[in-house]
Amino acid sequence: MVKKAGGDFAPPPAVHVIDCNGILLAGRRIVRLDKGGTMHHPFALTIALAVAVAPFEAQAQVANGTFASGFASWTVGDAVFAQGGGTDCSSAPYTATTKNTSKKGTAPASGTVAQATPFISYAPGAWTLCRQLEQMVYVPVGKQLKFSAKLGEGIYASQYQIEPVGLSVHVIDNGQATMLFSQAGHNIVCGNGEFPCPIYRAQTLDMSPYWGKTVRLVIRGNTGVRNGQTGGISEPSYAFVDDVRLE
Repeated sequence: MVKKAGGDFAPPPAVHVIDCNGILLAGRRIVRLDKGGTMHHPFALTIALAVAVAPFEAQAQVANGTFASGFASWTVGDAVFAQGGGTDCSSAPYTATTKNTSKKGTAPASGTVAQATPFISYAPGAWTLCRQLEQMVYVPVGKQLKFSAKLGEGIYASQYQIEPVGLSVHVIDNGQATMLFSQAGHNIVCGNGEFPCPIYRAQTLDMSPYWGKTVRLVIRGNTGVRNGQTGGISEPSYAFVDDVRLE
């Protein structure tokens, strides 16, 4: 209070309070001085703090989506089983693996990539080869799943039949699996310029049904191979992925 002539007390005049961001707050009556002599009002401080501590937006993140750290943060497994037995890549048991390709990606991929199919099996018989990469991800509102993929390799020649390769992407939400992407390809004899070689292509998948949810992301590749008792009859093709992200 301010003492007036005659002994009466009058309320202090209204003042303008400016917060730390330079925002002019409503004029308030002053009730406290800090050590530097600056005057504050509790209501003005409440407004400033409310601005500073606004809720943050949860950020999209696929851990190690560039595979720069190999398969770190991913659960990766291979399944190899005889063809024609009623098993498929979605129901087969997977054995954990850390074995990845040493090949580097080309644009739009870059650096280390992930091989999404197992390496060749030489056991006699006809075999299906599956590889699965998965991790839990949170999907913020407005984000879509993006990645680069190449189905098949460019080779110079082959004396064997070339098996096809498939790549699919699935989301498992509360136990319900949905396939968002499926594409097939194969190795191509293109080393001498006869045909265009397989290349990395950018893909974007709609994730709007999963906005605001934490789901399991599954990337699955499959191919095959047939071996005789004395040598190969066919050879597998390979699939590769890179730069898996939500943005």
